[in-house]
Amino acid sequence: MRDNRLKDVFEQASKDFNSTEANGDMYKGYLSYGIKIVSDDRTKQVYIYNTAANGDFYDEITAEQYELFLNKGWKCGVYTISLSNYRRKLDVIQSKMRDIVNNSRSEKQMQKLREQRDMIMDRYNQLAVKLNQLNYE
Repeated sequence: MRDNRLKDVFEQASKDFNSTEANGDMYKGYLSYGIKIVSDDRTKQVYIYNTAANGDFYDEITAEQYELFLNKGWKCGVYTISLSNYRRKLDVIQSKMRDIVNNSRSEKQMQKLREQRDMIMDRYNQLAVKLNQLNYE
């Protein structure tokens, strides 16, 4: 039953204008806001990956996150996990900024971090608005 529901989520991704096709040799896939959903041609299984979680390697999402997609759908799942990714990035930047202040490092480094923080905050806020709109529809 879960497999059929995941296929429904895959279908939602295929119809989402924010999703980009990301097909491989043995799978069909879509990517949106750093979240990739794939349907394996051999096994007919659907998997969802967070491409922003672990550097060069894509992490499969957790069971709890799968439940989010199954219960709320593709867009809500993508927006929720992406917001979490942005919060994690903001935490890292904040930590680096504290380190610079504590170690009296260069203002140039601090300015670069401020610019990164502002860019991520803009993206975060735009995505939060989209998620709120989805929740009210």
